[in-house]
Amino acid sequence: MLTINQQIAEGEWVATSIVARGTHQGVWLGIKPTSKVLTYSGVNVDRIVDGRIVEHGGAANLLSPLLEAGAIRIVGAE
Repeated sequence: MLTINQQIAEGEWVATSIVARGTHQGVWLGIKPTSKVLTYSGVNVDRIVDGRIVEHGGAANLLSPLLEAGAIRIVGAE
């Protein structure tokens, strides 16, 4: 499920803050399914011209879901 938290538009530019949540049921980034609910947040910045996205950029915080799925671990953590 994708939730839009905030969306701000100014001129041709639109910034969108999102949260995505889903159950890890298939291989994701080479990680076997864990059946855990994984959540990440992100921000997209798009330029819209004549109703079409002509530029796109963004960033996602994948640290939490990768830790939860066991794909990475914090060194020294017990």
